[in-house]
Amino acid sequence: MQLIETYRAYWALTPEQRRLLKEKRIAGERTPAQWIALLGGLAAYDRQAEAVRTWATVAMIVAPMLVFFGALFGGIALGYEAQAWLVALGLALTTAAPLVALFLATRSTDLANQLREVALPLVSLIGEDLGPHATLQLGLDLRGGTAKDKLSKTLPARKERGRSIRERIFLDPWMTAAVVLRDGARLRWRITDQVHELRISRRNARGKTKSKTKFRVDSRVLAALDLPAAGYRLRPQPGGPDAPGAGAGKMDQAAGAVPHPAKGHPATVCNIERGAQNHHRSLCPRRARPD
Repeated sequence: MQLIETYRAYWALTPEQRRLLKEKRIAGERTPAQWIALLGGLAAYDRQAEAVRTWATVAMIVAPMLVFFGALFGGIALGYEAQAWLVALGLALTTAAPLVALFLATRSTDLANQLREVALPLVSLIGEDLGPHATLQLGLDLRGGTAKDKLSKTLPARKERGRSIRERIFLDPWMTAAVVLRDGARLRWRITDQVHELRISRRNARGKTKSKTKFRVDSRVLAALDLPAAGYRLRPQPGGPDAPGAGAGKMDQAAGAVPHPAKGHPATVCNIERGAQNHHRSLCPRRARPD
């Protein structure tokens, strides 16, 4: 039943959505409603395909084994011991082939989970602060954080407590966006994931080497907000413009007051960046004139 629903979900996609499933890169400018319609269909199919891929992974291991041993013991019981092995092997391969094909087909259209977990909810949230005809510039790279061209660094192998660890670091700038809000402020942000791939090997007492791979992801969000000079002013700080921290003055929405844009920024009063660990840094000149 899950397979049928996935099949229907795929053919319910538009030609553009099916093309994006293959390319896994999205860029353009649309209204939030148009983005939600486009990304929502992709997310619905991706959710169905992930469930089918999980089922196929288990089935292509268990089903051929059951068929192989069932055919083998059945052939032996019927007195065809010489042919039982070949027949059992042939039936097992025949059973595994369509399951492997199904797994590879759904894997080739697999999109990074950031689409469902981050991008789609964020576009819906941003859309609430936009006008009915406002557009959102959006770029998504949904190929996953370990694509070959995203490899940034390969560290030398190291030894820790009898284990050999090889580490590779990937940089995945998977989302960029820009939008003009209702009050004229321009919001821009970029999300970059730093993926650490750890391949850990250990040799046991019997001389066998066991290996496993672990991943750790650190996400960095960089956002910038350009405020319109006509609607905001720099709140005066205690001690005057020369006081410590005066350059990072807080912003107030102007109520009919004539603003004083910062020199060199005629269209904005301040540009505020937000980085990792909720770090805030004001880009206003230290002697920006308060109202």
